[in-house]
Amino acid sequence: MNFNKTKVMFNKQVMPRPISVDGTLLEVVQDYLCQPDYTTGPKNFLKEADKRIRRNRDTDVGISPQI
Repeated sequence: MNFNKTKVMFNKQVMPRPISVDGTLLEVVQDYLCQPDYTTGPKNFLKEADKRIRRNRDTDVGISPQI
């Protein structure tokens, strides 16, 4: 397990608490980059939706990016 890349993220259903694996404490994050998508917690839903809309707009044929 690569502890530099392993993170933990909590939602509102779970009480945040320290998580360790084999004595190594995992980093708690609010959002994280997971190639190629950016995964976010519930507070960042609009940020995630906006990113996906922009990405699809740029790749769709016949739709030009709005400035």
